[in-house]
Amino acid sequence: MEMSPFLFPTQFGIDISLLIDNRTLIRDEELETKDKLRKPDKAEKNALFFEAIKQYKHDPIFYNQGILADNGDERLQYCNWTL
Repeated sequence: MEMSPFLFPTQFGIDISLLIDNRTLIRDEELETKDKLRKPDKAEKNALFFEAIKQYKHDPIFYNQGILADNGDERLQYCNWTL
């Protein structure tokens, strides 16, 4: 796992992703509903997440030294993924 090409999120990165998924609405004037609000689609979620990376930089959002802690336990298992 230390040489994995994939990025592994920190708890801060997970929190940003959950905020985008659960607390973000897009105003779409083309909708016929009264409030004209909708959940963001996948491309809009990605754009918002990359804006967060641009603002906070890479290190607070993703692990930069692998996902194994010093004692060999995976750090991701201790992250809070609940909604």
